[in-house]
Amino acid sequence: MSVAFDTLENVFESGVWPSKERGWRAQALAKLQHEGFPSKRQEAWKYTDLSDLADTPWMAAVVSEDTVPDVALLPETDRVVFINGIFDITRSSIGDLPPGVEWEAESVDPPEGEPLHAVAGLNIALARHGLRLRVPAGVSLPRPLEVVNLTSENTNGSMHHLRHHIVLEAGASATLLDQSLSHDATALSTQNWLVELADGAALNLTRLQDAADAHKQIDVVEARVAENARLTANLLELGARPGRLDLRVKLLGERASAHVQSLLFAGGKAHADHQLRIDHLAPHCVSRTIGRALARDRGRVILDTLVHVARGADGTDSEQQLASLLLTAGAEANVKPELEIYADDVACAHGSTVGQLDDEAEFYLRTRGVPREAARALLIQSFVRPALQQIPEGLRETVRRHLASRLPGAEAMEDFA
Repeated sequence: MSVAFDTLENVFESGVWPSKERGWRAQALAKLQHEGFPSKRQEAWKYTDLSDLADTPWMAAVVSEDTVPDVALLPETDRVVFINGIFDITRSSIGDLPPGVEWEAESVDPPEGEPLHAVAGLNIALARHGLRLRVPAGVSLPRPLEVVNLTSENTNGSMHHLRHHIVLEAGASATLLDQSLSHDATALSTQNWLVELADGAALNLTRLQDAADAHKQIDVVEARVAENARLTANLLELGARPGRLDLRVKLLGERASAHVQSLLFAGGKAHADHQLRIDHLAPHCVSRTIGRALARDRGRVILDTLVHVARGADGTDSEQQLASLLLTAGAEANVKPELEIYADDVACAHGSTVGQLDDEAEFYLRTRGVPREAARALLIQSFVRPALQQIPEGLRETVRRHLASRLPGAEAMEDFA
């Protein structure tokens, strides 16, 4: 057995689990021990190899007095803060909510079905805390809700896990911002999200991952979208090595829709990976996927999108627009849109490009008095803007601040539209 699995079993046995949870947690850990961590031999992990996880004696992170990363807290928002996977009530702030809204942040729900992959199984086995939110029928959250996931200093060799469950009942609506930040420590974190949108519900989920390059973050978002419901997902992967997100969306009812915007950036030796799948399982559903991936230095970005149209899902309307930009020699991008269609009368399109900054466009700007670096910044802004247009107005300043630390000229972006 590997070094990691020896210590993971010790972490599990030392956990104080409620008796009703111990069975399914032990089952998930046993499955992980049997299958091992993902490796490049698996197609879904061809470019993101996690086999080195098995060589680290991972220990459970604990809450301490260590410094936590600076986070720009938004005005007029509600906030749930987790530090090293533990709910921090002192930094959290929830104002008055409409009658019937339920939330809780110090426990997790049992899993539903098999984990998507081995690391998701690790989350099931060891996650202690997470946000459980239920918004009743016809109710809208009055303010955006931030879910802040912080990894403190001095966490080398430690791991923490969160599992969230979001339910919007019929006609309900909400705006969520998920931020994950860390100090420069070799740590592992995972988040599993289960999102359920009932008939006519609407959720705008903005996910911002900007962890340090020594951090490993592997997240899963699973969404079930019912009739006439709408999911908008803004997914920004700006840090970690690797930063990996698997998004799985099931459009279950007629006229359900999913609008997914993916932005990945990898500089230095960072590694950003988005695996996005949308299943059209009912007639007349709509999906739009816009992806922008940028890499510089020895960074690597992976953007793999699949739209699956099941038998009977007639009237499907789907489009995938992916593009990648290599900012320096030595950077790498792997971008692949896919379609699987088993229904008639559908309108599905997909396309992808890989390239560098346009020399002619840069020359055009410079002949009009724009300095070289400013010209390149303008071209980068133009490239990323399509992946930012669905971010809610109140969240854009936070997104702009993080982009400014990664992309040249991003601080000058006046708006994302």
